[in-house]
Amino acid sequence: MIRQSYKEGDVFLLFQELPYDFHSGKLPIVILENLYFDYTPSELLDPERFYSPNDVKDLLEHAGLVNMVLPGHTLPGIGITNCCFRFDSAKTNQYPDFKPSRLFATFIVSLRLQKPCPIRIGGKFTVGPNNEPIQNPELWYLTSPHNPKPRLSYSKKDIQLSSEMYKELLEILQYDNKNRIKSALIYFSQVTQGFSKSLQLSYLGLWSALEALFQPSGSNKAKTIARRIATYLSSFHPRDELEAWCLREYRNRRSKFTHGSHVAPPSLQNVIRGKSAFPKLHEATRLCLLGFLSLKKSEQIQISQQTGKQLQRKLDELGQAKGRYLSQQKMYL
Repeated sequence: MIRQSYKEGDVFLLFQELPYDFHSGKLPIVILENLYFDYTPSELLDPERFYSPNDVKDLLEHAGLVNMVLPGHTLPGIGITNCCFRFDSAKTNQYPDFKPSRLFATFIVSLRLQKPCPIRIGGKFTVGPNNEPIQNPELWYLTSPHNPKPRLSYSKKDIQLSSEMYKELLEILQYDNKNRIKSALIYFSQVTQGFSKSLQLSYLGLWSALEALFQPSGSNKAKTIARRIATYLSSFHPRDELEAWCLREYRNRRSKFTHGSHVAPPSLQNVIRGKSAFPKLHEATRLCLLGFLSLKKSEQIQISQQTGKQLQRKLDELGQAKGRYLSQQKMYL
């Protein structure tokens, strides 16, 4: 039988890896009124709870569905990640424009903004009746591309802080106007969730996010964006060193890849230790986004709506990043 807390129509997103410190707090943790960071519904993944040993066809079909939403789960020696996301279909959706899939994906982004722990996503399904407990299975199979060592894990406090940020992300993503912070979030989300298996394209996606935030203009965009990033993150990294690194990366790798003037082999090792450049660029982008998200709403709107010299002056005057989402943050390299 299905456990009392699971209802028909509820939607789950399962993970092959999502490190959580269970000593820091029990689950479920409320993210939204209808969204929870919860225990993995392991009983729904066990075909013997629903079918007798003689129902070979049903047992095999159920096992196939389980392996679709949680690849390799039925293989010998494969454990289970005992936390997941649960969408409660019986409660009012506070964000009706966002289906469960988009709510799930956006919360993953808020988790990765809070701390870049390794996340491997399996798939999504809807809870059905006892004769068909897994309905609408959907394979996601995404792996986060930057996973620093030693291995990080989320605490209950991390989940709660991510939940606060999550509502801000949802509000920004609902904007219909041309919003630079929204554009940067979309680029970063596609990279940090692992939509691209190409290191080169992921690298370029992070630079696109930074360009959306800092909008360099004029004859020397490389120098302008390097200066703005280094000034903004000067509390996390020595300013002169970071500015020189950003300038070198922008000119020697980003520009050459963007304009097709350099062949890009799979390893990305062709120009100045490319593989080691990606983690640093990911962390610089993550911290810059946290800084922009920490700005007052009026400042966010002002930066998104201004143009020309007025915008360039505002971006030059941003100074050092600070605010609620940057407390106790660091570069995870």
